[in-house]
Amino acid sequence: MYPDPGRYEARYRLSRAANLGLATSFALLPTAIGLMAHYLPIALVLFVLGVITALPAVAGLAVRRTAFRADYAGITLGSDLRDGWTLRWDRAVTVPWADVEQIVIYPGPGSPAGTRARRIGIQRRPGAPELSPGDGPAPGCPLPRVTVAATRPVSGWRLDRDRLAAVTAIVAPGVPVTDLTAIDTSISPPSILGPSDP
Repeated sequence: MYPDPGRYEARYRLSRAANLGLATSFALLPTAIGLMAHYLPIALVLFVLGVITALPAVAGLAVRRTAFRADYAGITLGSDLRDGWTLRWDRAVTVPWADVEQIVIYPGPGSPAGTRARRIGIQRRPGAPELSPGDGPAPGCPLPRVTVAATRPVSGWRLDRDRLAAVTAIVAPGVPVTDLTAIDTSISPPSILGPSDP
């Protein structure tokens, strides 16, 4: 089945803590089962610990929350998992296309161009309503009107720039996707990705 050409969605992967808990439970559960015949109290404790350490991974796989979505309604920035905890729930932000001037991918604060620490932000049009009270400029973003509420780190999920550019060209043809991570902005102008750019 082919993906909807007017929709791009990326979901969070399991966090490191959830993966560690799953690995620990894989070690504890067989040990508990092996000890059940001779050391029942110890086996029960190990079994319970194995189940508890697996819970964050199971919940993460069940929920698989949206990190980023672009569709006909606009752009949704999912919850920001700064602490990497699978069960944390923050408010997602949706920006309608009428308020979007451009999508920008830029190095995180203090990261030089070309590094893997990236952020994605939405430069909103002048006069667009505030996303949250007291929202200030996004640190590290060289463009104006990109606020903290309209940015997310590209961490714990994968950004497919080509797919994003293709969907944006279909649902909002006048909105460019600007990538500032692959270039040094002090030397050359930013590249604007189109649907056929590499």
